[in-house]
Amino acid sequence: MSGANQITSRNRGHRVKDVIDELNQYVHGWLNYYKHSSTYSEVKDLAEWVRRRVRLYYWKQWKQPRTRRRNLLALGIHPSVVHKASRSRKGYWRMSQNSLVRAALNNRWLEGQGVPDMNALPRQWHPKGRSLTAWTKRSEVKAIWIVLYYGPKARV
Repeated sequence: MSGANQITSRNRGHRVKDVIDELNQYVHGWLNYYKHSSTYSEVKDLAEWVRRRVRLYYWKQWKQPRTRRRNLLALGIHPSVVHKASRSRKGYWRMSQNSLVRAALNNRWLEGQGVPDMNALPRQWHPKGRSLTAWTKRSEVKAIWIVLYYGPKARV
């Protein structure tokens, strides 16, 4: 997902809300394209990566230790431990996995900000009672079409 990498690039300088809206549109398009595959583990890994990337973007936007402290306190982190994260010299990527940053910018909060929940989308496409095997008929039709179009030696 190099497109998501470009959207959440650290030096873009866009508002976080605009970045999340653009990321949401990109992720929905990407998942709609691949929704008939059985790659739930890859979707789960990508969902974790996207959330970490958005945490990185927030941390980069906050920039100053004073701003980081104020925002972490507003998000419910205890005042006695906020300094461990707000004054850290660690890089943005590493801080996006810091336990305090993850507790403040948790998945529920990120979803409230509009970050797409990539784990929930495949469950919407495959409701209860219809597993991925129910979609094989469509893939078989596609395979037949490929053979008809490209000939009997076509690789399916």
